[in-house]
Amino acid sequence: DLQQWLLRDLLVDWKVGKHILVIGSQGVGKNIFIERFLDIMGRDRDYLHLHRDATFAWLTSARRLRANALIIEDPPLVRAAIMGHVLVVDEIDKAPPEILYTLRALALGRDLNLADGRRLIYSGSGTFGARDDIDQKDLRICDRFRIVLLANQSGYPFTGRDVYREIGDVFATHRAPRFDRSSQIRLLRAYGRHVPVKTIAALCAAWDELQQLYEIGRLTYSVSPREAIKILVHLNKFQNDDPMQVIEDVLAFDAFDTDLHDTLKDIVHRHFSPDNPPAAPTISTTKTVATHLTEKRIYAEARRASLHEAQTTDAEARAYQGLLEPSLKRQIAMLQSALDQRRQQTRTGRWLRFQPRGDLDEHAIVECALGSERIYKYRERIAHVYEPSMVYPAQRTRIALVLDLSGSMYTKDNVDGRLRRCVECALLVIEACRDLHSEYDYAIFGHSGSTSALELVSFGSPPATIKDTLRIVQRMIEHARTCKSGDKTIAAVRRALKAILKAPAKEYLLFLISDADFASSYGESILSLNAALTAEVRVATVALFVASDNRAHIEALCRELPVGRGAACYDTEDLVSSLRQAFLCYSNIM
Repeated sequence: DLQQWLLRDLLVDWKVGKHILVIGSQGVGKNIFIERFLDIMGRDRDYLHLHRDATFAWLTSARRLRANALIIEDPPLVRAAIMGHVLVVDEIDKAPPEILYTLRALALGRDLNLADGRRLIYSGSGTFGARDDIDQKDLRICDRFRIVLLANQSGYPFTGRDVYREIGDVFATHRAPRFDRSSQIRLLRAYGRHVPVKTIAALCAAWDELQQLYEIGRLTYSVSPREAIKILVHLNKFQNDDPMQVIEDVLAFDAFDTDLHDTLKDIVHRHFSPDNPPAAPTISTTKTVATHLTEKRIYAEARRASLHEAQTTDAEARAYQGLLEPSLKRQIAMLQSALDQRRQQTRTGRWLRFQPRGDLDEHAIVECALGSERIYKYRERIAHVYEPSMVYPAQRTRIALVLDLSGSMYTKDNVDGRLRRCVECALLVIEACRDLHSEYDYAIFGHSGSTSALELVSFGSPPATIKDTLRIVQRMIEHARTCKSGDKTIAAVRRALKAILKAPAKEYLLFLISDADFASSYGESILSLNAALTAEVRVATVALFVASDNRAHIEALCRELPVGRGAACYDTEDLVSSLRQAFLCYSNIM
């Protein structure tokens, strides 16, 4: 299975002396997996569980109060280094920069100055006396010392650091896969020996469907085997309890979202109801006629609301809310939450510890017992705080969203809703950045056979009202309906690059959405697109291709682009989720 393949890959890197970084979703069993791997290798280990307030002193020294005496001990890092153990560091994505780069330096074979004045040193040639800068206090790092880092994948909901981007160059990086169905059942049976196998299989099927909801953005959190194990432990102890009721209790915190709670309840009932066999998942790649009629009605409402100035505000609000489907609202909420957390982090200083005033420091218990007055902590004051109401161009992120509004997007909308998803992508950026104008400046451009620069939103002029946003939606639909045949994707990318670089910014992002007809129908070269996307090293560019009807062509197109520059969306419902993920990945959210 997948875990066996990961064991094999880990063993290959381990045998050549590499340090290891394992990245995976919450609850996929990273700790258990590494524990098993080290058991197989017969290696001793020391553990570190990191948190956001960890410091270099905490990493390199350990103080204990024993029998009214202060004892200074070697921390797990030092103990593992000098004894040749494996240092297993969990939650590394929560570590502050100084911790990350300390571990990176060790992995590169560099010496480390400890907080108590000692040094951890590598012996160089393999004998302790080979170096001429040795001090009696120096500690030799054993040749068998190895580091294993465990990290959650970056992005929502953890919004931790992108560990791979920061230190992945010196660690052999592996992705911990989710359990397949048979592995899930075997795992859960170990916790529910008295629970029928049929119930365990139904729970696994329901959990798989919930994970699919998360992957397409309809669920704001990733379900994991941890919750399933909790349920099995309960059912194993209280065998007369109704499984459906136990699962609904676990998911009860979503009761405030009526639509989502009904969806979750329906999933649970379909998999556990004794009278009805499990039906096909509700996540369908084909649109029903009723759905398309609803979308056409929404388009019509948006068009009428934007064309008639005298229409009431209530009518405009209803039309706009019709555009914001529950799944889109959740995508917007997830992106807003992550961006807001980034803003808070940039305006919050680090903790200053061992201070004579402030909040009581839970890590200063020893000092408190010894009578020290420096047992408090407080946040560092940042010398220059950027006020939300003020605009500092050099500190903003400039974003260009380039949307395909060609005739094919309109004609094929009845098949897969691709134009609808383009509208939702525009709304995602507009809504997520609505209250963040001091941090983000964006523009939205359309392209088709008629033009390469349909300016829907200009830099510095975001839509201020619902009426303004409805006008943008109406322009997108009308242009796709009336434009000439042809494709000017590459010209649109070049124009957007020029526009985005006209003002200083902290970072530049360009997102292209296209159905890729420029290569198959109009003879434009894939190499030309590659050259356009990589023309400016200052701009991070990502192309998202709608691949519902021409998969082979678009897969070939993505292979020709640099790694990370292109992605195929096989279901148009994934388009908004892919844009959100690309936004978080490339906007230095960590």
